[in-house]
Amino acid sequence: MIAAQVKNMHHEHVRDDTSPVRPDFLRIANIIPAGSTVLDLGCGDGDLLDFLIHEKHVNAQGVELSIAGVSACVEKGVSVVHGDISEALSNISQVTFDYVILSQTLHELQRPDEIIFDSLKVGRHVIVSFFNLAFYKYRFNLLFKGTFPRNFPYSWKNTYASILTFTDFKQYCEDHGIEINQRIFLDERGRQIGTWLANWRAQVVVLVVQSKKE
Repeated sequence: MIAAQVKNMHHEHVRDDTSPVRPDFLRIANIIPAGSTVLDLGCGDGDLLDFLIHEKHVNAQGVELSIAGVSACVEKGVSVVHGDISEALSNISQVTFDYVILSQTLHELQRPDEIIFDSLKVGRHVIVSFFNLAFYKYRFNLLFKGTFPRNFPYSWKNTYASILTFTDFKQYCEDHGIEINQRIFLDERGRQIGTWLANWRAQVVVLVVQSKKE
């Protein structure tokens, strides 16, 4: 179903250029070549796809479970499928997209590992971004206060257990034959930083991954 829809994505599209753009969105846009086919899993209100359509003229498709998110996508003219990510991926039988995006979505999934594997089957590249729990301010909060960091965007009340660090994810990729092609680390102000002590210094991590070639 999604594969068929991606061929018909020419909407009347108007973007509000005054809207703030998340720093990781800017880096994701820099990664994706113009005219690419893109699937955004857990696209929320469609802001990332809205930005990619406007800036990179991509052929974009979103998948979102919440009615509010789907409604926001429709208002923006972003093509979206209402439904569960796992079910949406099961409807795709082969590589269909140049890029599959999981932008701060892993924490919402019950089985993120399965979603990553299925995403690698339908996308030539998968872009994953997440908040890095090993960020030094989060560590200090846990060490000295003994509580989950208040400035971390998710809590035990609104997330599954899919909260991770860059080192966690890197080890996961090594264990499962997944290659990290590009690594982008952002500090708390959204500025890109180097790789030195990245697991300590980065608040947000953006990675481009693909299955290792035999």
